[in-house]
Amino acid sequence: MRRTLLRIAMFLLAFGLGVGVSYCRQLYEWSQLLPAPGPEAVAVYDWAAPPQITIVGGMDACGPTANFHTVILSDGTGIACDCKTFSSHLAAAIALKTSLVDAEILERSNERDERGRVIGDRVLVTNPIQRFSLLGKNLCVTTAPSFHHLRLYESHSLYYAPRGISGNE
Repeated sequence: MRRTLLRIAMFLLAFGLGVGVSYCRQLYEWSQLLPAPGPEAVAVYDWAAPPQITIVGGMDACGPTANFHTVILSDGTGIACDCKTFSSHLAAAIALKTSLVDAEILERSNERDERGRVIGDRVLVTNPIQRFSLLGKNLCVTTAPSFHHLRLYESHSLYYAPRGISGNE
């Protein structure tokens, strides 16, 4: 008789604990739900958001030791990327150091490979806004009109505009 009462007590305790945990989980999930929008919710156009910037033109010039790329954007600005290959890493590092003599450095970081080894440098300067990237014997300089444009270019968020649309109409 004692064992039967003990088993019933354990069953009721486990059952009560399970129901309590389930109820608490359901309350938590309900608290994470967003309320449905009511009839007073209307779509609001964000006038402060910048318009979509697209690429409307550009030029590419490639050679054995250097290449130059420019893109013309729909807001009338442009971004230029100039890459040069030097005879050695030391020559490229000297060219980078020479370019940074009078520059105001905002950010400097190391480029790392998949193993975490340092393989190059990245430097962000202002006046004009430029990103210097030194990887091995290659030195690339990206010049943009603003930090926003540079971020869009580096994150590959710029797309070509549909044919016949320049964005300046």
